[in-house]
Amino acid sequence: MRQLHFCLSLLFVWSCQALTPMPDAALRNWANGYWPGCIVGTNIDETHPGVSGATSLWLVTPGVQDLTGMSAFSNVTELQIHGLNLGTVNELPPQIQYLTINNCQFTSIVSSPTLFYLGIQYNNLTSVQLGYYPQLNGLGCAFNQLTTLDVSSCPALDYLNCGHNQLTSITGYGAFLYTLLADHNQLSNLSVPNYCSFLDISHNSFTSVPTANPNATRTVIAHHNQITSFWGGGSTFAVVDLSHNQLTQLPDLGPALRVLDVGNNPLTSIAYLPVELRVLAVDSTSLTCLPYLNKDLEELYAQGTALTCIPNQPIDLLMSASNFGFTPAVCPAGDPCYIALPSLAMKVFLQGPFDP
Repeated sequence: MRQLHFCLSLLFVWSCQALTPMPDAALRNWANGYWPGCIVGTNIDETHPGVSGATSLWLVTPGVQDLTGMSAFSNVTELQIHGLNLGTVNELPPQIQYLTINNCQFTSIVSSPTLFYLGIQYNNLTSVQLGYYPQLNGLGCAFNQLTTLDVSSCPALDYLNCGHNQLTSITGYGAFLYTLLADHNQLSNLSVPNYCSFLDISHNSFTSVPTANPNATRTVIAHHNQITSFWGGGSTFAVVDLSHNQLTQLPDLGPALRVLDVGNNPLTSIAYLPVELRVLAVDSTSLTCLPYLNKDLEELYAQGTALTCIPNQPIDLLMSASNFGFTPAVCPAGDPCYIALPSLAMKVFLQGPFDP
């Protein structure tokens, strides 16, 4: 009778447990170290208070190669995995929203309908098979060895950082990708998403800046390429960095531009400056004279040029010899770079309306 009672009690205990297989011994040791008693044989108990109560996990235990059993963590929304040799990310917590896998070795990741952000950086990946992530907003896959990237399985993506790879093509992103960081790759052409506001294609092989929506793009970072032409005309441009290229002339850059860096180009002239420009860098160019400086200009960098004076002095311009590369001075009458004071109407055209 007592033996029967013991067996019934044991059966009751096991029936109260929801056991999920966890075949990886190192993963079981990790779990049992954090939540003693959660491991039953080669299984993990989903009903253990520590397991069911966990919302954020950090997995760095050496030797873990199989993530089977991670689905037991039903309330985890954030998981960070570092320094493991996984092969494949085959199982995730069912409510995962933020997943970071750095310095690991894997080739594919299981689909997850709840994932908002996926970071897979510093993994020496040459290719990666992404699962289907219908809600994924952000993907960081920088610092790998990827040669191609297809993100068509991430239709909601609005942030993509794929810099520091060996990419020759990026495909599959939708029109609503807002930020695209593709620096330090081997790209020579790119289709820019229609609503892209921040574009970084520095350290690539472009000969022209990819055409973007002039009414959406605010920042273009394209230094260290072989760019000889730029479409310009962006009415929303705020920052443009085209330094270290092969530009000889500039297009209309739009009235809202605040920062312009065209240093280290064989640039010989600039027709005029945007009326709201705050920072201008023309260092190490072939300029011998500057255009009339807009009234809002605050910083000018002209080291390594033949410039010896400025045509006029905006009221807030920092008159710095170290920035200019010459002793700050306004060009006197008779100097080849002297520009006579424009009429009031011309000032308004060049600089925008004056305060009363």
